Amino acid sequence: MLVVWFFAGLGKWIEGGGVLDKAAMESEGTPFPQVVGIIAHGINGFFVIPGLALLLLIISFFTKLRGATRWAIIVFVLVGGYLGQALAKD
Repeated sequence: MLVVWFFAGLGKWIEGGGVLDKAAMESEGTPFPQVVGIIAHGINGFFVIPGLALLLLIISFFTKLRGATRWAIIVFVLVGGYLGQALAKD
């Protein structure tokens, strides 16, 4: 939803005469308020989701459910792999 909010604001801004170029990206201010959506999307993907996966893994060691640790490890590895792949692109 955050990305949709960002693109809706971007579309409205461009229709109003705004131009998304290098100067707009490097400016100190925000060209339109919905830029916060893409920033929050990045924070969620980089910090919140991996943190929740780690929390799930830690909690799984203390549960009495059969297979909880196995599934928590699977989730943690998948999230970590995706995050590692995203960082490797830079």
